[in-house]
Amino acid sequence: MNRCKNCDGKSTLELSSGEAFCNSCFIRRIEKRVRKTMRTMYPLKRGDIIYIEDKNSLNNMICHDLLHAIFKKTITFTNDPEEATKKARPSTIDIEGAELIESFCKGFKYDNKDDIYPLIAILDEELEVFGKIKNIKSKRLKKQSDHKSMIDNIEKEYPGTKHSLAKTIEKLEAIKNQKKA
Repeated sequence: MNRCKNCDGKSTLELSSGEAFCNSCFIRRIEKRVRKTMRTMYPLKRGDIIYIEDKNSLNNMICHDLLHAIFKKTITFTNDPEEATKKARPSTIDIEGAELIESFCKGFKYDNKDDIYPLIAILDEELEVFGKIKNIKSKRLKKQSDHKSMIDNIEKEYPGTKHSLAKTIEKLEAIKNQKKA
């Protein structure tokens, strides 16, 4: 096994990209990405009430776990969507990228609503590894679409494609927010 990319200690996992990490560095990496996503795209205010539907899926459980760990003193969670100030959608790069490509191919407008997407900078593979490290067991959120398979194949041929799609989604979000203002 390789050495951890961050701390140069013994790695406990290796991603398909070839990057190796120890568990603690990998968890910090995922938390850092979620913090950056929330800070740059979906800033939360003290007292925000977050709603996450279908608490039994892996994506939702990890989304809740990460938001709670990062913002535990500033936000609360609710089971009632009516009392929530923000709705969190636990979509990863893979899910949103496939939806973006599908909307492009089918000719309809891509709209990611006014929800927040804390996991938008995380790959499905990373989410599953995070769940294993944290001992979170549940069902997968979505079935794999043809567009997701296509993106996976492109990612194998051209590493970094999924992160480029995430940046595209981030830019679309910024344009949408500028039009609102």
